[in-house]
Amino acid sequence: MEFKSFEKITKFSGIAMTITQKIHGSNAQIRIYEADGVIKCQASSRTRDIFVGDDNFGFARYVKDNEAEIVEKLGLGTHFGEWAGPGINSGEG
Repeated sequence: MEFKSFEKITKFSGIAMTITQKIHGSNAQIRIYEADGVIKCQASSRTRDIFVGDDNFGFARYVKDNEAEIVEKLGLGTHFGEWAGPGINSGEG
């Protein structure tokens, strides 16, 4: 097999760039409702709500423990993200 060298990378001058490692997490969603002030969580499957006691790596517990701050900072609506931490990632540091 013939060796194929890595192609040259164009140099970008004057452009600020941040390169990060992808975090292997679990899909997470917080829904904040105006009508009754209820905050609900979904994770992983995206098809069911999760609760403390029927949790996904502590996500529902975190949301419950920080509910007031989450509502204040995120506001009404559906907010998506990635929940990462012990037991979730693929062994990266």
